[in-house]
Amino acid sequence: MSSKENYLAVTSNSFSLYEAFKKECEQLGWKYIESFTKFNEEEASYVPPTGTRCLFFSQEFAFNCGKPGFSKPRFSISNTTKSNVYKLPQQWDEALKAARELMHNGRFATVILNKKYNAVIDNELQTVTVGCQTIPFIKVQEIVSHMKKSFLI
Repeated sequence: MSSKENYLAVTSNSFSLYEAFKKECEQLGWKYIESFTKFNEEEASYVPPTGTRCLFFSQEFAFNCGKPGFSKPRFSISNTTKSNVYKLPQQWDEALKAARELMHNGRFATVILNKKYNAVIDNELQTVTVGCQTIPFIKVQEIVSHMKKSFLI
């Protein structure tokens, strides 16, 4: 995968492979956009008139909790006409490596907070997003400063 590419497409004939790959990617910090396309076998097996049905990953999804204009690492079942489509199960390892690289290409980092939430750190926008809350770095620094003063950390 080229370092300039900001997307990844993964295709399979097996919905169970999609489920397993989705789970692996969510552990990396990727968020599935359920409101874009429901994650179910019917959606995954739809044959588009052009392109390829796939799990489409992008840092350019302008979709964040209903607020357009925010780029966050998201993915959904979609169609693609792009050429770099990984096929499961044959290219599982390569696809997972590409998803990891795209997630952590210097712009984003992820900290797992608990089973439900990850903190996604966006170095370009200098924000931390947990769920639908986006906090600027300056506010995170204020919180840390307060904790250091209050709790003698």
